[in-house]
Amino acid sequence: MSWFARPLRKLRALFKRQQLDADMAEEMQHHIELQIEENLASGMSPAEARLTAQRQFGHVEGIKETCRDQRGWMWIHDIFQDLRYGIRQLKKAPGFAAITILTIALGIGASTAMFSIVNRMILHPFDYEEPEDIVLVRAIQLPEKTEVMISPGTYHEWLRQSSSFESLSVIQGAISELVQGDRVIRLFTPSVTANYFSVYRIKPILGRLFLPQEMQPGKDSVAIISDGLWQTRYGGREEVLGESIRLNERTYTIVGVIHDPHRKGKYVNTPNTFASEDKNFSDRRLLPQARLKPGVSLEQAQREMDLIAQRANLEHPESETKYGIKVTRATDSWVEHFDLKAQLFTLLGAVGLLLVIACVNVASLLLARANVRQQEIAMRAALGASRRRLIRQFLGESLLISIIGGLLGILIAYASMEPLVFLASKFMRNAELIAVDGQVLFTMCSVMLVSGLGFGLVPALQATRGDLIGSIKEGSHNVSGGRDRQRVRNALVILEISLALVLLVSSGLMVRSLRAMQTFDQGVRTENVFGSSISLNFENRYQTPESIVSFTDSALERIQARHDVKFAAFTVGLPMDLGQGGVQQRNFILEGGYEPTAPTEVQLSTDRYAVTPDYFKVMSIPLIRGRVFTAHDNTNSARVIVINREMVSRHFSDKDPIGQRIRLLDPGPEIWSEIIGVVGDVKPRGPQSPTDPQVYQVFNQEPYRLMTLEILAKGPAPGLATGVRDIISDLDKGIDLKTLYPFQATIAYSWTKQRFNMILFTLFSAIALILAAIGIYGVISYSVTQRTHEIGIRMALGARPNSVMRLILISGAKLIGLGVLIGTAGALASTRLISSLLFNVSPYDPVSFVVIILLLTAIALLACWIPARRATKVDPMIALRSE
Repeated sequence: MSWFARPLRKLRALFKRQQLDADMAEEMQHHIELQIEENLASGMSPAEARLTAQRQFGHVEGIKETCRDQRGWMWIHDIFQDLRYGIRQLKKAPGFAAITILTIALGIGASTAMFSIVNRMILHPFDYEEPEDIVLVRAIQLPEKTEVMISPGTYHEWLRQSSSFESLSVIQGAISELVQGDRVIRLFTPSVTANYFSVYRIKPILGRLFLPQEMQPGKDSVAIISDGLWQTRYGGREEVLGESIRLNERTYTIVGVIHDPHRKGKYVNTPNTFASEDKNFSDRRLLPQARLKPGVSLEQAQREMDLIAQRANLEHPESETKYGIKVTRATDSWVEHFDLKAQLFTLLGAVGLLLVIACVNVASLLLARANVRQQEIAMRAALGASRRRLIRQFLGESLLISIIGGLLGILIAYASMEPLVFLASKFMRNAELIAVDGQVLFTMCSVMLVSGLGFGLVPALQATRGDLIGSIKEGSHNVSGGRDRQRVRNALVILEISLALVLLVSSGLMVRSLRAMQTFDQGVRTENVFGSSISLNFENRYQTPESIVSFTDSALERIQARHDVKFAAFTVGLPMDLGQGGVQQRNFILEGGYEPTAPTEVQLSTDRYAVTPDYFKVMSIPLIRGRVFTAHDNTNSARVIVINREMVSRHFSDKDPIGQRIRLLDPGPEIWSEIIGVVGDVKPRGPQSPTDPQVYQVFNQEPYRLMTLEILAKGPAPGLATGVRDIISDLDKGIDLKTLYPFQATIAYSWTKQRFNMILFTLFSAIALILAAIGIYGVISYSVTQRTHEIGIRMALGARPNSVMRLILISGAKLIGLGVLIGTAGALASTRLISSLLFNVSPYDPVSFVVIILLLTAIALLACWIPARRATKVDPMIALRSE
């Protein structure tokens, strides 16, 4: 290390030489000024006095210039000197250093972890090149202002008339079945135009992208697979290029492999030939996205597309539907779609509050310690240190605490990323991308420095004000720092308690909200219910409704024959929207009721399920009126349906629904179905979702190849999954049956966001509570230390230990009471901000407020009791002798 030590020694020698030169120059200037004063006192004129001094000591201006030159070199030396001084002070008080550094580490660590989530999910959700230029171009149906897809003809009109976009592409989503031998795997298979990849600037990691001529029918038998599919299904082999991949009924040739930083997993891109139908203006199935040209703003693109929309409406006056065009940044659309902004910014505000509590805590401890060091500060002032110099040294010490604590906090954030990402991944897409990256580090380093200056400035100003030299004459028993410093210290403790109360109340409301959600009746059974999605291979033998019904009937007969199964059923559509079929919405009309004649007129809609007869028993959905399905309701019988109570209250409040008829509209055959029963309401998308009208159809009358198997077991049934898998495999070895999952986990999934909020708020609140307890303990403890002389006199004059303890506790209780009072007012105002995150709990819930206030008060009083108890152990003679 000599290569490093030699320059370091030279730099140190240079600093010493520059310091000596500066000291000599300042000393010489000081003597010249004294000589001038003596010459003036002897009766010389000002000019004579200055000339005489110059002859004796040299030219004054030259001396001043030398001093300025030397000071230019000294600022680096002063920084190192302040840091060395701060390190020595922290070494003298290791307990104080440990508490303050750990306090800042907790605040910075929590802030870093939370900001990492906000940065990835809201501020910078995409890893594409120049993501701010990627926009979504949506057609808006007027006057409802609802977003709709566009037709191929509209797409080509936009291509010809727009000049704001570097690339304008469309995508058409699809789900296909990947056939590999006897296995069938369902994949996302979006069809895209050739310029889609230029919008996102995605380059192939193997092979090539689509060619423009491959967007024509007959030339589109090529596919580009994701790196996720490439690694899992093809072992990452480069020989995959040119191999065939079979999707549904077609065979494609793999020509490339891509890595999309935003879309993970297994999927296949195919060419979009539908977009080439430039005369088709009626079929709307395309979603457009584009990249702005360099120098073109979002506002300019919006103005151009507004003109295009107006021109299109004028060119087609016969159309009853008018459309507008909306251009939005893809990042903004992403944040709005997943509804994360309010939640994450609320959590960021909570962690910001925690950081403020940490800074207030350290500021109060620094101020209390500065009062103990008053003799030292006064001695430094007596030796010539200016107030500015003393403040700078205090700030150097606080910055040192902030830097060390901040670095430790960043390490804590790194360590907490894995569990935090695991929690976030339950409801945030691409949560695995959350990381403490360069942007987060830069931001938190800035926060670190600002925090250090923030919590160090108040103690520095308070510790260096007043008559410092007089403190030496007054003695150590008067180092309390005066009433002003006492008031500042008390104000910091009150602020800390009030902020902690705000966080604790928010946490209490989150806990109550989650509890209310978990006990809420969502209309379905969860205990001992298991399910799995099943997809029947179209190419195999399920090309007719009868073949699908034959499979489901055989499967249900064999599964229900098991000794550990109570009931079993198939369904298309599953509450919580987690089944492969999902909850479908269909428009409908009532017999004898209003039937829309124009596309813009409002249509009635309902959630639609197709179920086998025992579905209501499996899910424990109660029958209210009429009957449910039986084995006699099949393909050959009349069409029948069952509706829920909400459907009755909205559309049949004035008549008996049994016997009435409903016709479900496209897709599917539009056939009138008779209502035969009414069942209870089910929350389809979690407890916070509204209860919509629901229609249940007979599965055998509307068979689908994509379905969900639901089983009500008689107990835990450990061998159920293996047994069901064997039954399905015996019926068709090509069916990929996933492991049976407990439906209770599906219900719990709807609580994930609330659980995430509750865990973080509770964690932040626990840290805030600990910091508040440490803060009040530290201040009361320092106060007891400063009042040792007073306590000794009181006890020497006969004061009992209980009265001394009562004296200390009363002073602490006053601070706690004021903090609780202010914090309660702050909590009443701030809890309205989290009302959107609560479920069935008022933001002013009295139980939460009372319990949290009692908890905080008890812990704060305990923090006061410990130093108060120590005060009762003071020996009066030792306390007086020390003075």
